[in-house]
Amino acid sequence: AALDGFGVGFGVFGVGERAIDLQNSATLPGYVRFDAALYYVRREWQAQLNIENLTDRFYYESAIEGRTGAF
Repeated sequence: AALDGFGVGFGVFGVGERAIDLQNSATLPGYVRFDAALYYVRREWQAQLNIENLTDRFYYESAIEGRTGAF
């Protein structure tokens, strides 16, 4: 009963190799990202902590300027 309302979630997000433009002049490598979530639900409210990229690996989300990568 002490842990009622607590929960844990895990996810895997994968993206394959993809072209950076319509001319296929270069490609971005594919990647796999592991995520997790901890949450607590209590009647009319919920608190949640989401953690992305558990392995702390560098990957490219996009080749568009301003979105060159994530840590």
